[in-house]
Order: sequence, then structure tokens, then C-alpha cells
Amino acid sequence: MSFSESKEKLIKFLFLRTVVFTSLLAFYIFFKLKFHTPEYSSELISIYFLLALTYLVTFFYVLGIRRVENITLFASSQTVYDILFVTTLIYVLKTPDSIFNILYSVIIFFSSLLFQRGGAWLTACLCTISFSLYLTYNPIVDSERHLYVLFINNFIFFLVAYATGTLSEQLKMTGMRLKEKESFTQTVIHNLTNGLIVSDQSEHIIFMNPAAESIFSKTKSELLHKKISEVLPSLELDQKSQDTEYLVNDEKKVLEIFQSVFKDAEGKEIGKILIVQDRTQIKCLEEKIRMSDKLAAVGKLAAGIAHEIRNPLASVSGSLQLLKKSAHVDEDDKKLMNIMLKETERLNTLITELLAFVRPAEIRPTRIKIKEFIEEMFSAFRQHPLYQKKIQLHHEGKEDVFFYIDGEKFKQILWNILINSAQAIEDEGDIFIEWEDKDSVQLLTIRDTGGGINTEIKEKIFDPFFTTKEGGTGLGLATTYKIIEAHGGDIAVESESGKGTSFILSLPKRGGVNG
Repeated sequence: MSFSESKEKLIKFLFLRTVVFTSLLAFYIFFKLKFHTPEYSSELISIYFLLALTYLVTFFYVLGIRRVENITLFASSQTVYDILFVTTLIYVLKTPDSIFNILYSVIIFFSSLLFQRGGAWLTACLCTISFSLYLTYNPIVDSERHLYVLFINNFIFFLVAYATGTLSEQLKMTGMRLKEKESFTQTVIHNLTNGLIVSDQSEHIIFMNPAAESIFSKTKSELLHKKISEVLPSLELDQKSQDTEYLVNDEKKVLEIFQSVFKDAEGKEIGKILIVQDRTQIKCLEEKIRMSDKLAAVGKLAAGIAHEIRNPLASVSGSLQLLKKSAHVDEDDKKLMNIMLKETERLNTLITELLAFVRPAEIRPTRIKIKEFIEEMFSAFRQHPLYQKKIQLHHEGKEDVFFYIDGEKFKQILWNILINSAQAIEDEGDIFIEWEDKDSVQLLTIRDTGGGINTEIKEKIFDPFFTTKEGGTGLGLATTYKIIEAHGGDIAVESESGKGTSFILSLPKRGGVNG
């Protein structure tokens, strides 16, 4: 028991002791006045004085308990006062075998609750000494009755000490076991990685563990007493298991929720229990696996087709060039041949991109100062026809940050994303490249102020051969994904229709890169 708990417990005993003493004396005074009808006998005046003194002492005890440091000594002094009070009361009333002897037992009982078995036995000894001294100086005339009263009362004192001491020890042990179980249960609940939410019958939240606070990014005070439907509008409470979405700071979380009935000890339904699992990262991993499987399947198919097409395509292209040089070909036929040569060249470019996509990306990373690398990319991009729009290029980040990357492969990544960003800007806008060096990863963000990407398209942009552009191959971002993956990194897209797009490249930080 803590020091503050002991103080609170002692204050309660002070109050209870005063109530018990006052009640017994009040009954005594009532019957004394009713049947003996004295106005103010010396006996009653003594009782009034003792009561007044007890109230005054109790008052000072309550005032002083807040400042006391030795709670055991403080409580012991109260017990000694109570024994002296009862002995004085018996002396005043001259009734050694009256009902007031029970107050000794009350003191022993309170002492057992405060100090357990040892305190009960010690208090019983003090009561015995005090009561025996009283009978020694005020003996009962009848010697047999004198010995009887002395023996019976002292026997009762130790009997009460044994009973209450044993009971208090058992209560203490039971309390400790309950606290241990409660502590164990609380520890288990607080260490659960899944969120735990309990609601009442009206579906108002009455309990949630720290994991639930973390998942919902809100404190208990923000969620307690709210209805489940307010926190999770899309949740169907009649389903035992379901996936639902939760929006946190404009970021969607995928939550898997298991529901069960919350019953009391009698089996009566009193609410619901919800187990909440954040599956956002698992869904991302599943998506990456799906993408990798798709790329692998497409790669195998594309590699075979590309090799089969490239050889006859080279023959067709060579034959057309020879025919074009023939003197018998007129101008109209030459124009047709030029168109065919351009188309074969376009097919050859497509096959080259396809082979580059399906081949494993061989990464040769070097230590590159990212600011100079981006400035070089901006210089090259300013010569591109798309840059003739009113596009402003910006970069921001610390100058002394180095990335451990394959420069040539990374140029391909940035070029693909810059082209996509420029095409997303209709008339004029901005493209920003920002970099950040964190503890374990390095982030490179390419952000534009274009028209954005709707959700349906955003989920497919890394799929091979998926494109929304006329004449596009749909391999640019798919290749970008493979190169980032070969670097051991990750790429994410944040976009909203009409509010621009951000490509976030996350790369593992190599030891000593920026050292």
C-alpha cells in the first residue's frame, strides 16, 4: 500500500471510530436521561467531556495527517488514545462488565486492518494491560466475579485479535493477488499490438487500449463516449469480421476489425468488443508482391516476344532501306517507305524499352552529390520541347547530402518522372525536387502542380503497358519501379485530382554516404 493510500485509509478509520464511539454513548445518554431523569449528573458531564475531547483530538489528527511523515507512529498514537479513552470511560461509568467493553474489540479490529496480524496482537496486549490495571485499582467486590470478568474480557481481546488478524492477513493476500492479476491483465492489454475497443449496449466507447489510440491517432479523451459509428462510419456492426478504411490526416488506413459480444459474469450482453488490426502496411506489401509477380510474368512473356519480333523487324527495315535506294522507286513510294521505316524504328524503340524492362537491372552504385546531380538533370530537361511550356523548376535540400545510387539508371528514373510531371501541367506550373536525409533512409520527392491523378488510375500507373498518353508505351514508370526496387528502395505516389502529384522515392541509407 502506498503512503498516500495509507493516509486515506487512516482518515476513514478516524471517521468510523468517531461514529462508533458517538453511537454507543448516544444510546447510553438517551436511556440514562429517560429512566433516571437527572438534569446533569457528574457521570454525564464526564461523558460529554470525553466526547468533546475525542472530537477535538480527531480534528487535530485530521489536520495533522497531511503533514505527517511516519504514518505508523501516527496511527499507533491514535490507537493508544482510543484504549485510554475506553478505559477512562469504563472508569467514569464504574461498569467493568458493561457493553462499552466491546469498544476494546472495535479498537483491535481497526488495528488489524491498519497493521494486520502483528498490530492486532499488540493492541490486544495493550487492551489487556489497560483493562487489568483498571480492575487492579478498582476491583469487583465479589472475587469470583472479578476473576471471571478479567478472564472473559482478556480472552475476548485475544480471540478478536486472532480472528481479525487472520482475516486481515487473508484480505491482504487476496488484495495482493487481485492487484497482481489486475496488473498482469493491464500489462497484457497495454502491450497488445492490436487495438482493443469496448463499447456499451448503446455502442458508446467505454474503453480502449494504447494500441487503439495509436491506430486512430487520437487520445482516449477524444474517442471515449463517442459512438462507434462516429469513429468508423463504414463499419457494419452485424459482421464478425471485415475490412474498413479510416482517414488519418488525409491518409487512408486499412483496418481489419473483429467483433464479438461483451457479456457480464451472468452471460448477459452488455456491449461489444472490437479487435482492430492495422493492415495498411500488409496491404502495401501484398500490393508489392502482386506487382512483382505481374512484372515477372509479363517479363517472361515480353522477352520471348521481343526476341521473336526483333529479327524479322531488322530484316524488314534493311529491305526497305535497300528498296529506297533503288533507282526504280518513284517519290510516292519513297514517302510510303519512309513512313514504314519510321514505324519500324518506333517498334524497334519499343522492343528496346521492353528488353530493358524485362532484363534484371544491373546496379552499379556510386557516391553522388544529389544537388549537383539534380541541377545537371534540370539543365538537360530545359532543352526538352515539353519545357517550352511555362514551367518553373525548383530544388531544395542540404548541399552536402550524398546518395549512393547508379547515376545512369537514376537519370532514367528522374527523366521518366519529369516527363510525366511536365505532361500533367497544361499551361504553366511548377516542378519541385526535394531531398531529405533521415536516420535510416533517404527521401527524394518530385512534386508538380499539375492536374493530379485520380484514384483508379493511380493504382495502375506502375503496371507495364498501362498508359493514358497517345503513343505511349506504358513502360516508363514500370521501368522506374524496377530500378528503384533494384536499389533496395521504394516508390510511392501521393496525388489528388486537381491538386498535383508527388512521387516519393525512398532509398536505404548506406553507412558513410554522407560522412
